[in-house]
Amino acid sequence: MKKQVYVLLMCLLLLIGCWDSKELNEIGIVTAIAIDKDPKNGEIILTQQTLNASVLNVAGQGSGPPVKNHESKGKTILDAIRNGTQEFDRKKFFNHNKIIIIHENVAREGVLSILDIFVRDLEGRGLTLLSIARGGNAREILDIEPEGIEKIQASSLEKIMENYQYTMKSSKVNLNGYYMKELEEGINPIVGILQKVDHKVKLMGVAIFKKNKLIGNLNEIETRGYHWVIGEMGNATISIPSLKHEDELVQIEMIGGNSTIKPFLNGDKISFTINSQVEVALAEQQSKKQFDPVENLKYLKQVEEKIKEFIENEMTTAIEKVQKEYQTDIFGFGRQLHKSYPREWGEVKENWDEIFSNSPYTITIDVKIKHTGLIQGSFSSEE
Repeated sequence: MKKQVYVLLMCLLLLIGCWDSKELNEIGIVTAIAIDKDPKNGEIILTQQTLNASVLNVAGQGSGPPVKNHESKGKTILDAIRNGTQEFDRKKFFNHNKIIIIHENVAREGVLSILDIFVRDLEGRGLTLLSIARGGNAREILDIEPEGIEKIQASSLEKIMENYQYTMKSSKVNLNGYYMKELEEGINPIVGILQKVDHKVKLMGVAIFKKNKLIGNLNEIETRGYHWVIGEMGNATISIPSLKHEDELVQIEMIGGNSTIKPFLNGDKISFTINSQVEVALAEQQSKKQFDPVENLKYLKQVEEKIKEFIENEMTTAIEKVQKEYQTDIFGFGRQLHKSYPREWGEVKENWDEIFSNSPYTITIDVKIKHTGLIQGSFSSEE
């Protein structure tokens, strides 16, 4: 009997919930944060996108937009948050914040001091996404009405960043991911870029960091090359010229694969080999020309060679730009050197950026076409 009473009491306690839980109409649930800086006095300009509960609640009688973007200023992030309470009628609740957007000019001065409060306190979550705003103010990203189905810009941006895998022309990075690379030896962080383009928000390219500061960016093609190097193939598609007919294309979809970076030591000389295995599907082709089975097999081998050449060119483009222009190891060459040769790494780590920028490398790629679709060629009408 006592055991039954104990179980009943525990169930009642679970049903009661937390004694200090906050009612929805008493708090402001923050879904996105944008961080800019006032060029006149250097103060932080903090924009918090907060849910309008009366509009989103089915039983609510309110009207208007589903969120409100509220701006406040301060010497630090917390200072700006507290200053905002003098104007906003709800205490901000940050547990459901989806994304932090930092303007590129702020990021060039360093982001660790900006992000400190989000990982130290403030009900922060390590899975909160991180992005860099390029061009206009970071707030503008939150002010633009979502282009897709989502009503709330924060939710729309979250989905857009998850979709990077279909092009590999940007990247999705959260707070945990950024800090892991910032603190690890032999690799530096990258962060996806959000930019206003024709009154829309577009995820395009990545920002490159070195010693906590943004120092440059890769465009969309260079970013895809970066992903090939580190072995992230996603479900990206690429276009190569058709070998069946001039001025026509074959569309290739990545369906699997990986890359490994292997260091080699020869005296005091350090070099690297990047070995990639890529599995693809022939997703679309414009040519209507038909081959017999023997010719088709030869054709597919030629397509594999074209894909190999295409991927190697993009890899090389990304590595060359990062080595020569930015001298910062975002690929993890140094991390692999550290794992394979820890003693030697200890001797070079202080000068790794310079050594990395002059390290030779070779690329080997193995491409396999795993799927060609259910038909041998494109449909064509009878003449």
